[in-house]
Amino acid sequence: MEYLAKELADKEVSKGKLSHRIVIVLNADLLKEHSEVIVNSIGNDVKSGFGGVIGRCILAETGDKIVDEAVKEAQNKFKSTKLKEGEFVSTSAGKSKNHSYIIH
Repeated sequence: MEYLAKELADKEVSKGKLSHRIVIVLNADLLKEHSEVIVNSIGNDVKSGFGGVIGRCILAETGDKIVDEAVKEAQNKFKSTKLKEGEFVSTSAGKSKNHSYIIH
């Protein structure tokens, strides 16, 4: 696995504090890497958000159960499966042995 790590320091002007972030760019298969959480960009519709290349790959690894979990959480949290900007749902990682949760 190849990776590039870069530490960024952003000044939080409003709080007067300095925060540090580490950004890691990987050239690897995300689903084979071990991490507690992965992020799946599903757009604004939870029901149809798994149709892209990344969504289909995640489903192949985790199983279809996470779609039902995502729809149920969206309906419980937002009373809709349509997400507004900034909204997200989280699910288990289904059958994946490398991850615990997925944020959509």
